[in-house]
Amino acid sequence: MGIASYLLGKAREKGRAEGRVEGRAEGRAEGRAEAYKDANKQAAPYYRWMRAALDAGEDFDEPPPKFGGDGR
Repeated sequence: MGIASYLLGKAREKGRAEGRVEGRAEGRAEGRAEAYKDANKQAAPYYRWMRAALDAGEDFDEPPPKFGGDGR
């Protein structure tokens, strides 16, 4: 019974470790998708505004939006 209990414990440890690895990868993918969505949400209006100004022959020297951290 002692060996079976030991082996069962090892299998649980391995399962937890694999679950953590999978969970981290899934979390990173979701975070990355959210970050790109946020970046596109911020960049799209800026580039429309820039394109409109340039098409109208106006100077455009506004800095682009900053991404990362809390650079909203």
